[in-house]
Amino acid sequence: MRIGQPRRPRLYPIMIDLTGRRVVVVGAGPVGTQKLAALVAGGAVVDVVAPEATAAVRALDRAGAVSWRRKPFQPEDLDGAVLVISAVDDPLVARAVWEAANDRTLLANGADDPNHCSFMLPAVYRDGDLVVSVSTGGVAPAVATRLRDRIATIVGDGHGPWLAFLARFRPVMKASFGTYEERRDAWYRIVDSDAQTRFEAGDREGATTTIGHVIDRVLTTEVSV
Repeated sequence: MRIGQPRRPRLYPIMIDLTGRRVVVVGAGPVGTQKLAALVAGGAVVDVVAPEATAAVRALDRAGAVSWRRKPFQPEDLDGAVLVISAVDDPLVARAVWEAANDRTLLANGADDPNHCSFMLPAVYRDGDLVVSVSTGGVAPAVATRLRDRIATIVGDGHGPWLAFLARFRPVMKASFGTYEERRDAWYRIVDSDAQTRFEAGDREGATTTIGHVIDRVLTTEVSV
């Protein structure tokens, strides 16, 4: 068996805020249904276009979480969208979605169809504001999923509350340091201190004290220089 070497794009990783933005999912079978949870959780305004839908999609439509448009796909269904996800078995429909997306300069993802993708959906692990994503560029999604699971085991839980705690110090850091470089240096010193260990042990006051000492030391070093 001769295995060809397909062209693989150089992907640019990005985290995107879809809050209030329209996303169209074409197809409402099991694959299309699977794509909806993350979109709804991300605050997107989701329109599902498909003649038929799973019970889960129908329930989401009744609850107002998505809007199911019971019809075959037409190019104008993408008007006003920022992203489109195609989850259909019919190659002619998949091609039509891809062409309509390109005509509108929209980013498109074809489920299990890398030739009709301008972006890939990675395997994701979330813990609060911590998001770890793994992608194989569509070559082997199962590998990405297994690597995601291994990374999640190594990283462990508990980073979400820690990140929420650190977020309280962003205004302080902004007011204390005038440049990005100074803030970056201070943040690294905080991360490398024992502040997280204290926080995870339930000593929030101690973690706050450590962070304050780090900021003071950095400021003192800058003044002496």
